Amino acid sequence: MSFSRRVAFALALLLIVIALPAAAQGLSPRSPASPLLPISPQQAPEGSCPASAILFTQGDSQTIEDFLGISCAQQPPSPQYHRRNSWWRVFRPEEEFGVLGPVQVCEIQFGVESSVTPGATGQPITFNVGVSLDQPFPDGFRYQIGSVSTTLPDLTKQIFVLPVNLQLPAGAEVYIEAQVADGLDAQYILFPGANSQPEGSPSYLSSPDCGIENPVTLAEIGFPDSHFVFNFRGVEIPIAPTSLAFDSDPNFVVDIGDTATMQTAWTNFFAGPLSITSTFESIHASGALTKGLPDTTANYGLMPVGTPTSCVSTGDCPVLTAGGTKILGADEDLFVAETLLLPPIAPEQGAFPDKIWEVHVGGSFGDVPTGNIFYAFIENIFHNSVTGGCGNGNYCPANATLRKQMAVFLLKAFEGAGYLPPPATGVFNDVPAADPFAPWIEELAARGITSGCDPGLYCPDNPVLRKQMAVFLLKTKLGAGYTPPAPTGIFDDVPADGFRPFIEDLYNRGITGGCSGGPPPAPISYCPDNSVTRGQMAPFLVKTFELLLYGP
Repeated sequence: MSFSRRVAFALALLLIVIALPAAAQGLSPRSPASPLLPISPQQAPEGSCPASAILFTQGDSQTIEDFLGISCAQQPPSPQYHRRNSWWRVFRPEEEFGVLGPVQVCEIQFGVESSVTPGATGQPITFNVGVSLDQPFPDGFRYQIGSVSTTLPDLTKQIFVLPVNLQLPAGAEVYIEAQVADGLDAQYILFPGANSQPEGSPSYLSSPDCGIENPVTLAEIGFPDSHFVFNFRGVEIPIAPTSLAFDSDPNFVVDIGDTATMQTAWTNFFAGPLSITSTFESIHASGALTKGLPDTTANYGLMPVGTPTSCVSTGDCPVLTAGGTKILGADEDLFVAETLLLPPIAPEQGAFPDKIWEVHVGGSFGDVPTGNIFYAFIENIFHNSVTGGCGNGNYCPANATLRKQMAVFLLKAFEGAGYLPPPATGVFNDVPAADPFAPWIEELAARGITSGCDPGLYCPDNPVLRKQMAVFLLKTKLGAGYTPPAPTGIFDDVPADGFRPFIEDLYNRGITGGCSGGPPPAPISYCPDNSVTRGQMAPFLVKTFELLLYGP
């Protein structure tokens, strides 16, 4: 072959090589052809935790099943070397496990279906632990509490146990992230351990190399039966946040421009009284809000056992300032971390926040000024996600509350912001199953709280009357079978009908004072046939369901 032909051939071969595509990458479980160490027996996790440690898990089972661990990796027939991956689990210790105080984390447990490295040298992995602020995970601001990097050994269907010394703040939504860098060049394989058994909350994954920048549930990307085995163990510290108030005013709302005293309170569950002080740090502000802490300390004095104790008892409380601008119709807050300075009982005491206080900033609606008598109550139900307003940054406080809206108000106030009713089936002739209010209306009916307005009808666009609201509130809170005490004739405009006992029960519970007149012995009116405005609805909900604007 001539020199010129050899050059031409070499150039052609080079072009072919350049044109060959790189190995495809994507999200997948482990291929049966992927290298695998000999199957090891399932190991019981062992670590550095005391016997009193609580297992925080979202899985009904800790068994690792084959081909359910999902990873962003090269696709077969290429070796399944992993790319950049993060596997996530989310925990709510207070809501899901009844743990009120801070948690001293002693170990992280990460299930591994297959971890294979050249020469069995192991591969680097980092565990990041933090809390979600502003909004529930994964949409909120992720505030990292701690990070631990280690070497993950080659494993097959085992739980990797990592001793740690971290502390989680009380009442927080906690995330744990297992993060690996690109393992392509190092020829690392890693598929997390998972199973198909029920889980308490979803498993999440993110991977920039597979186009997933922010965490998504495995169900969202086509793997609904893959549930990570990913837990932690920890010990509850026996002290719990009790309340947060401002300037001794239960209806006080922090507004832009305010300088307010934070009256924080805790309850001591240690074996004996403790003298406790604390420090505060402003860690996050939503949107364009600004924050300041002119005073960053609190003193609770000698805190007795089992009794809520406020910093007001010593007169030494932190001071918060709120500034900046707020977007109308947006629930925007300030976040302040408090670290208790306890006697040397908790090993990591003083290194991590014990509580992150969420401070809602008012001025949420353009049509609800601070002088509105319902202002604090409207801010309360907005912050608690009972309502999002009526649109365009407004709340429409003078508008009547419609029966369809009331269904959502009641169930969200009672069940919590995250509650979703079962799908609708078409119970009422005037509420099609496709109507967005239908699931809420039908759930009220299923609970026996309403039977509609006429046979087969609900009248969703009719306003709610004040007499009807009394029944709706008490039956939602206390159950369809609740019977109020016999009435005594408190109101001068309420006839002796079926609504009267419920109306008087509302009054005796301090939920309503009527619409005019009083206090006794002066005559009081209730206006039972008046419609309930959206403004009036707010205090009804707050008082009945004891919603807190600021609290633990």
